[in-house]
Amino acid sequence: MVVQDLLERTRLLQEEITEWRRALHAIPEPGFAEHKTADFLAEKLHSFGYQIKRGVARTGVVAELGEGRPRIGIRSEIDGYPVQENLNLAFASRNQGLMHACGHDANMACVMGAAKLLAESGALDGSIKILMQPSSESISEEDNKSGSNKFVEEGVLDDLDYLISFHVDATIISGNAGVLSNRGDERSESFSIMVDGGAGQAMAIASEIVVNLFESTKDQTTFKELLEVDSIQRQSPERALVRGRFTNLGRDTHKFFDNALKASCQAATQSCGHFELSYDNEQALFLNCDTVVKVVEQEVVSLLGEDRCKVVQRKAWSDDFFPYSSRVPSALLFLGVGLPSTPRILHTASFDVDESVLHMGTALIYQSVLSLLQDRPDFQN
Repeated sequence: MVVQDLLERTRLLQEEITEWRRALHAIPEPGFAEHKTADFLAEKLHSFGYQIKRGVARTGVVAELGEGRPRIGIRSEIDGYPVQENLNLAFASRNQGLMHACGHDANMACVMGAAKLLAESGALDGSIKILMQPSSESISEEDNKSGSNKFVEEGVLDDLDYLISFHVDATIISGNAGVLSNRGDERSESFSIMVDGGAGQAMAIASEIVVNLFESTKDQTTFKELLEVDSIQRQSPERALVRGRFTNLGRDTHKFFDNALKASCQAATQSCGHFELSYDNEQALFLNCDTVVKVVEQEVVSLLGEDRCKVVQRKAWSDDFFPYSSRVPSALLFLGVGLPSTPRILHTASFDVDESVLHMGTALIYQSVLSLLQDRPDFQN
């Protein structure tokens, strides 16, 4: 299909994609409790002709089309975020204290648009597996695992040859797109701090740990830009979990951050509470992903132009993608939905997206999938 023909075809879907996004925006649900969201997704995908599996990783939806190989997964997160929306929208969140402040409503809508186009394309030289994944923003209280890890455990990835994950990004100007860069020289070391505060003090202690940590690194020019804190999560009234990472450039880096983390935790728990610090060395974040990344980058250039193809470095909120990319050749595609005049910050009560470009996300996903089916980079049947 000619580029302009595809963009025009997806423009015709723009109204429907927007309707889906708004319907989903109004019903955000917490991780592993996305019941109405899953109902909506399953009904739509089934109407397109997909075979539906419900209850995957508790509330996830997996939809399959075709039986041949290669088999390509298309993934979107589906959970909301615990913040009270303050946007005065006709389709604002109807659920108190919950909002799609991460753009997952737009992610789902764009992926559904691509799923519909693929179903309408007739016989495909391969098959499609839509992964609507629950709980990317939180972890299970039972086993400290997110939806992506549970998808892995339940074998959702076992028959995939490639995977494309999609996410809107308000830090990229609307109408641009990018693909997560595979920096082979980067070794990331993740840390988790489980805080037991007692008497409802855990979140306050966890927050103090983070403040102490950044205070201890602010004058260390060699190290301060290597640190990211991803989340502070309430596990129960007595327990909280801090998760983050640092880029490990060698033994000196690990020693510095290990000392800083322990000192920050000890200072915050001196009067009450205790902590448990653990590490997870993430050396294999990507598995032979270069060829898939290149295919998706080529489609961004083809559809939008070379000047609109941005290199995206690792983001804190892209971590839930790595359980996929460490097992299946994958690419994480970002669609820019940001407006310079009204900057939107992820995970805040005023987060919003530029709906007018959502059809571009659908076009990029659709064309990338067709190219992978045709080119089959490094495919072994």
